[in-house]
Amino acid sequence: MKKVDKINQIWFTTNNMDLKTYIKISGKSREQFAREVGTTKNYINNLCQKNHFPSRKLAQKIEKISKGKVKKEHLLFPKDNETVCSVNQNNQQKS
Repeated sequence: MKKVDKINQIWFTTNNMDLKTYIKISGKSREQFAREVGTTKNYINNLCQKNHFPSRKLAQKIEKISKGKVKKEHLLFPKDNETVCSVNQNNQQKS
């Protein structure tokens, strides 16, 4: 199966793809993808590990480069179980 077909298959079944999956299936390196969107490999690594949120501008670039496969909303507003830093966990540590 071609990589493009695999990307489309995952996208059509979920209608949303995370950045890590998109880059892996696209066959691009994180470094190549970082250059395409105008950032560093290290920052893309952090986005893939959900350690950072991108700016709106970068999220829009990622959506454009991925041809809509990775939604900017998914990058900017991850699901509750995918949050970068849980406020509840931080509060529990202080107690």
